[in-house]
Amino acid sequence: MVALLVGASAFAVKAQSPRLDPSFALTSAGSAQGAAFIGDMLLQPDGKIVVSGDFTSINGRPAPGVARLLPDGQVDTAFAAPPINGLVVALALQADGKLLVGGRFTTVGGQSRVGLARLLPTGALDPGFLPPYAGGPPPYAYTTVEKIVVQPGRGILLLGDLITGTSPVHFAARLLEATGARDATFRPGFNTFGCNDVLVLPSGGLVFSGAPRLLNGQPCTVWATLPDGALDPAFVPLPGPNAPAAAYGLARDPATGELYVIRDAPTGTLDREPLRLRPDGVPDPAFRIAGAFPQAFGGAMSLAVQPNGRLLMGGVFSVAGGGYYGSARLLRSGALDASYDPRLGPGSGVAKALVQPDGKLLFAGYFRQAGGFLLDGLARMLDPNVLLGARAPGPAAGAVEAWPVPAREALHLRLPAGRAARHLALLDALGRVVLRQAVPAGQGAPVLPVAGLAPGGYLLRVDFAEGAPAYRRVAVE
Repeated sequence: MVALLVGASAFAVKAQSPRLDPSFALTSAGSAQGAAFIGDMLLQPDGKIVVSGDFTSINGRPAPGVARLLPDGQVDTAFAAPPINGLVVALALQADGKLLVGGRFTTVGGQSRVGLARLLPTGALDPGFLPPYAGGPPPYAYTTVEKIVVQPGRGILLLGDLITGTSPVHFAARLLEATGARDATFRPGFNTFGCNDVLVLPSGGLVFSGAPRLLNGQPCTVWATLPDGALDPAFVPLPGPNAPAAAYGLARDPATGELYVIRDAPTGTLDREPLRLRPDGVPDPAFRIAGAFPQAFGGAMSLAVQPNGRLLMGGVFSVAGGGYYGSARLLRSGALDASYDPRLGPGSGVAKALVQPDGKLLFAGYFRQAGGFLLDGLARMLDPNVLLGARAPGPAAGAVEAWPVPAREALHLRLPAGRAARHLALLDALGRVVLRQAVPAGQGAPVLPVAGLAPGGYLLRVDFAEGAPAYRRVAVE
């Protein structure tokens, strides 16, 4: 749980958002222990929602810790997962529609699967996927998988623990997608103990957050690797204090390549704070939280970058005047977004926040109400300030000139005077960097070669030595 103390003055302009989506079936989840918990969820390309956690039924239908919902929130009866004898805490979707489930279990459908299994699109167990921990061979009495990500074309990356007696051994491993066999080409260039989160970059590289480990001679809490696990020399690891201070959730803005992370405050107290990193790992001084996070109770938050660049956060937040709530939102500057009132959102205890392509917000966790309605652990909210049209341009966005439009061989640029540009980057519609070029000192009119790029629209990003990047839409034919 992470506490955000929000003064009443933060909402001087009365916000009317978010509000509960009336078209979404209010999902009622139940468990053998009483209150249900939905700890992870993902969106399929067809709009369906897969959820996992500590529940045995959803809307009265049997669901052994994994279920798939239709876009309107109703249970998808075409998906039927087999019985799982433990908690499912991690989900990932392969490009072929098969679902990876990880957690603290030993059997799936009566078959030995220790901590990891794969389900077919129907929900049935995939018999051809046999990860190396499936039989629980000595000395591994138990395996728990806490995080799963898919590296397209490379494999399945896991974070978790191997249990030998009473001592957990943290691990990061990559498996082959076809069979689940261990991928011997993945060789982490770091101590995998204490990895808290990982995300995949468009290049196939990885960014990790976790407890401090010595990198380049100093303790660091955020670092990046090449696709094979070797440390990325172009990424500057984030220095961090000594243990037990650490970094937690990660999120990436696909439009800019910037990274967000939650970290323990450098003071060594229990305080935590969000931080924005440039694509090369250097902290962005333009992002200032201005004391919004004065106290933390422990645990990580879920982060999601909206298309308009605002940062949606899930966790436990304290609002002045009484009560605890599950979400909050920051502007690109790091200031609290006064148009988003956490008192109108989900209750305390959001474990995962997602933004749908249509701008609707999904929250999962152990909250019992949202928008004034009683419901169990899953809610969809509406908010007007989500989509790209609401993205505020950077302070120098209008000062970047580019011609011709459209460009064929080269794009000529004129950069704002008085700011030292460092790099130029072209991003495609998916936020992937397709072209990157350094800007020599003092060059205010660089030329960017675009011959060979696929015709279409791109986002030009100009990174400066100080301050926020500048952006401009360009076209190539």
